[in-house]
Amino acid sequence: VPDGVFITTTRDSSGSGLLVLSPHALAAGTSVRVHLASGQGPWTGTAIVTRCDKVPAARPEFSTWQIGLRLDGADVRGLHGKLSAEAA
Repeated sequence: VPDGVFITTTRDSSGSGLLVLSPHALAAGTSVRVHLASGQGPWTGTAIVTRCDKVPAARPEFSTWQIGLRLDGADVRGLHGKLSAEAA
């Protein structure tokens, strides 16, 4: 796996972004590329980190961060099409 690439879980989605879990802290303002795999096909978009909150862990090696991501308008429309099709 290349540096800076990791598999994550989407915790939440809103009209403007996503909340994901990360094994690394990311600074607010960082631009990231997001690849989503769904039963409705792949989705790729760009996002800006809006927040990074450490999640309590029993041991330091299990440290995780909740990362808030803001997507641009075009990216959000494409993503929500994939997510709403998943929910149907």
